[in-house]
Amino acid sequence: MKINKLASFTLLATAGFLAASASFAATQPSQITNFTAKRTTDVFTVKSKAWSDPAFGDMGWTHSSDWGRFVARKGQTVTIKLTSETIGVHPAVTVWFRDKDDTAPDSYVVDHFYPQYANFTKFGATDEGTGASLGNIIMRIKAFGYDQDGNSKRVKSFNGIKDDVPGQLVLTFKAPNSGPYIFVVGGFNPDVGVDNTIKHNINASVVVTTPVATTP
Repeated sequence: MKINKLASFTLLATAGFLAASASFAATQPSQITNFTAKRTTDVFTVKSKAWSDPAFGDMGWTHSSDWGRFVARKGQTVTIKLTSETIGVHPAVTVWFRDKDDTAPDSYVVDHFYPQYANFTKFGATDEGTGASLGNIIMRIKAFGYDQDGNSKRVKSFNGIKDDVPGQLVLTFKAPNSGPYIFVVGGFNPDVGVDNTIKHNINASVVVTTPVATTP
């Protein structure tokens, strides 16, 4: 039965619509790092297949990944840089926007698994431990990608990004909305020989800048 639910969810996710999860109550990552103008770096710990695990329907897994958040204004440039400390681990990232329609605390996410390139939503979310009502979790997809350099797998829909440095991913985009963003980091398709049972360090940085106006 669980396999059917995962398969149904995957179809919704790949269609790019608001995907509503019914299999679990909302869950909390162990931590969500708050990136600011003063705190732009952190060391994430993730499993090497956390962003897309073939053993679990190629979904991302919340508690094997690491999470961050930041605030940006519309039009600002956001640069997320991820560098693995382990050779053969390829970082990947998904960024969602949580606007005023998202009424749940930002410490919660929808489920124990997540889509890599779709909206992720639960209406009337409840805490999985206490059953307490949380409100609505509405995470709207804004950017995503994975380290394509030296990666043996190429998945067009996952947005492979090359910068000629295996183990490094730089995702840059213009913020389409003003307000809070949340993102998840995991590994995708590790090289042969990488230990998939442990978590690996990923050096993460988030920089939000305002484009300099040019004089015509």
